[in-house]
Amino acid sequence: MVGLAGCKNGLLWGLFLLACGLFVRDVSGIESGAAPPASKVIGAGLCKTGTESVRKALDTLGYKTYHHMLTRDAGHHGLWEKVYKTRGMCRESVQAALDAMDGDGYNASIDLPVNLLYREQLARHPDAKVILSVRDSADEWAEIYMSTVGALFAHMARPPFTFFVPWMQDWLSFLSKRTGIVHSASDMTPVAASLPKAYTEWAAEVRSTVPPKQLLEYHPRQGWPPLCDFLGVPPTECPTAPYPRDDSKDRWDRAVVWVSLATYKWPLILLVPVAVLGLITWASLRFVLGKG
Repeated sequence: MVGLAGCKNGLLWGLFLLACGLFVRDVSGIESGAAPPASKVIGAGLCKTGTESVRKALDTLGYKTYHHMLTRDAGHHGLWEKVYKTRGMCRESVQAALDAMDGDGYNASIDLPVNLLYREQLARHPDAKVILSVRDSADEWAEIYMSTVGALFAHMARPPFTFFVPWMQDWLSFLSKRTGIVHSASDMTPVAASLPKAYTEWAAEVRSTVPPKQLLEYHPRQGWPPLCDFLGVPPTECPTAPYPRDDSKDRWDRAVVWVSLATYKWPLILLVPVAVLGLITWASLRFVLGKG
């Protein structure tokens, strides 16, 4: 029974990744011979603030970065489902998810869903260094989020994807609880007016929560110097290769297109076997009646 359950969960997870289009996400970094750092790094920036570039940069500097549980640690999804179902209010569920991350040797984390637990991570690692990745403005972030992550999640919260990802509504409730992003009750799309406010208040909360000496407010275009300096990497050991770019926009665009098509066209797919069955029935009746 355990084996069958595992296969079922693996199949559902694979279908979810396929639907998201995240299976094409680039999880590579720049080759690095850096030794594993001793300090813990917590990424507290919201998604779509250059977190993919920061993840690659941290990997290059020798960190083992927990970046987006969907692609890096699918084996943890059962633990995260419990976090979603309680909207992060159950301490035991939160600690179990973070225990799994720490137990697997990750010394850095960034992006959803783990960034939403930056306070809990900081409580576990009070000396950790925290990176708040940012955009040029709240409005810029809102526009990008609305057309990528927000659009994708909204489609995933509707049939046919809810058959494969039944916890999607729980996930959006957790996201709303933590960030203040409001979702439309009718179609689960983000309410545009809530996004700039959520971004601004999130950044303000991080600034007020993290001790100033442990916080780096960082725009990826700043490149290596401020990041290396903050993490204690000597200038002579700071990478000379170009800073990694987040080139995932095309992948997000493709994912949103395919998922939206599936959302609106899936009833037509269900009609195909019905039409075939109807044709067979009609042909059979015609044959029988003809014989009669």
